[in-house]
Amino acid sequence: MPGIPVQLLFADEKKCPKSSFQKQVGDRRSHELLNSNSFTIIRDDAFAGLFHLEYLFIEGNKIETISRNAFRGLRDLTHLSLANNHIKALPRDVFSDLDSLIELDLRGNKFECDCKAKWLYLWLKMTNSTVSDVLCVGPPEYQEKKLNDVPSFDYECTTTGIQNHYH
Repeated sequence: MPGIPVQLLFADEKKCPKSSFQKQVGDRRSHELLNSNSFTIIRDDAFAGLFHLEYLFIEGNKIETISRNAFRGLRDLTHLSLANNHIKALPRDVFSDLDSLIELDLRGNKFECDCKAKWLYLWLKMTNSTVSDVLCVGPPEYQEKKLNDVPSFDYECTTTGIQNHYH
């Protein structure tokens, strides 16, 4: 990328504790690579202060849990990869602060495509971002299907968690 300063952070769990990515670096990063570590959780505000971060790759870890506000404040983030982790579900609206998101990679995770995934199903239908295929490992009837192709969300899940407020 000519003309764009690229600064990379390679995190080793022994050198960079799971909860302090933002303490390791200032707020001018444009790229952050957190690949092939043993991270299991991304907590709220894990990247606080990295307002100008554009590319975040957290691939090949053991992430099972991502907190609802893990990516809060990443207003310039355009590319997020959570590929090849152990993610089964994502908290509702985890991507809501990522207004600049262009590409999201969720390949290689093991999503449970039950009613808790309905919000993600709806988000995938509405987002302008390019998102890799989200493959289901369960329930058994949806194993190896793409979340986008799950037919029963329309009638099996009675609530989406979206609330209408009438005045």
